[in-house]
Amino acid sequence: MAKSKPIDRGKRKKRKTKAHKTEYEKRSPEDLLFEAYTLQQESQLESALPLAQRALVKINSSQTDRKAQLPALLLLAQIFLDLGASDEAYRQYLAAIEIDSNGENVGAEPFLWLAQLCEEGGQESISWFEKGLTILREEIVKLEATALARDDLVEVLSEKKQKMVDSLCGMAEVYMTDLSLEPTAESKCEAFVTEALLLNPDSSTALQTLANVRISQLRYDEARSALQRSMASWCDAPSELNNLPEFSSRISLSRLLMEVEMEGEALAVLERLVQEEDQSVEAWYLGGWCQYLQSQKGIDVKSAATEWLRNSLRLYEMQDYEDIRLREHAKELVRGLGLDPGEDGSDGSDGDEWEDDVDVDDDYDDIEVEEAGNVMPASMSNIS
Repeated sequence: MAKSKPIDRGKRKKRKTKAHKTEYEKRSPEDLLFEAYTLQQESQLESALPLAQRALVKINSSQTDRKAQLPALLLLAQIFLDLGASDEAYRQYLAAIEIDSNGENVGAEPFLWLAQLCEEGGQESISWFEKGLTILREEIVKLEATALARDDLVEVLSEKKQKMVDSLCGMAEVYMTDLSLEPTAESKCEAFVTEALLLNPDSSTALQTLANVRISQLRYDEARSALQRSMASWCDAPSELNNLPEFSSRISLSRLLMEVEMEGEALAVLERLVQEEDQSVEAWYLGGWCQYLQSQKGIDVKSAATEWLRNSLRLYEMQDYEDIRLREHAKELVRGLGLDPGEDGSDGSDGDEWEDDVDVDDDYDDIEVEEAGNVMPASMSNIS
C-alpha cells in the first residue's frame, strides 16, 4: 500500500479560517448578533466577541442609517464589561451616545455606565449621571401613566426606579469623594439621598449611602440606625432567594459597619461573603481587620483574626493583587496581634510556608504596633 501524503496542518488551518470567514459572510448581522447575545448570556464571552464585532462590520458596510449600529455597540459594550475590559466598554458606549445623544433609542443605560467608567470622575461623572437621570425620569413618568392598567409594566417600572436610586446614590458618592471640597457637597448629598429614599424607603443601597453621609457628618447613631435598616430585608434570608445586594455592595457595607463599631454585624456579613466567594482577598482581609478590632476590645479572637489575614495574604500573592496598601496593612495587623504564623493552633508547617512567602516583619521595624488598627488604606477611605 502506498504511503498517504502527510497532511499539511498549516494549509488545513488556513482552510478552516477561510471557512469561518465564508460562514460569517453568509450570515446576516441580525443572526450574528442573536448568537453573540446567546453566548454572552451563557458567559461564553470569547466566542461572543468576534460574532458581535463581525456583525458591526457588516452593519457599517450595508447600512447608511447609523442608528442600525446601536444594538451591536451596546452588546459589544456589555461583552467588554463582562471581560473586564472597561476602557473598551467605555468606547462602545461613547460611540452609541454619539449616534443617539438624547437616549431615544439606547435609553439611560449607556449614560449611567459612562458615569461609572470615565477616568476623570468628578464633575464629568456627575454630568453623565444627570443625563441618564433625565432619561429615567421621563421613562418613569410615561410608565406610571400606564402601569396601573398593565401588570406587565409594574416590574419594569420598579426596575427603572431602582436604577434611579442607584444613580442618585452614585452621585452622592462622587460628592463624598472626588468633589468633597465643593462648597455644596454636603447639601447635594442630602438632596440625592432624600430623593433616593422617597423613591424606595427600604432600598439597602439608599440606606447605606445615607449611613455613609451620616458618618461623614459624625452622626454615628443615625448611621447605625440606617445600616440596621439596610440589612433588615436580606440579612436573615436564604441566599437562594436572590434578594441579596451585590457582592461589592456588601463589602462596602462591612466597611461602614466597622467604622461605626458594629464589628459583630460586619463579621456576619463577611462570613457570608467568604462562603459565597472564598477567593476574595478583600473579604478575608476585612474579616481579619474586623476581628483585630474585636480583639482590641478584649474579645478572644486573635487566632481567628490571624487566620483570616493569613488567607488574605496568601490569596494576594496567588492572584497578583494590586492594592499594595491593603497588603501592608494586613501584615501590620498580624504584627499587632502579636502572633507568628503557626502560633494560633493551626498546622505548623502551613504557618512556616506562609511565613516564607509573606514576611510580616519586612519594612515594618519602625511601625508603632499600637496604632495598627487606626491605619486606613485607600480602599477604606473611598467606599464604593
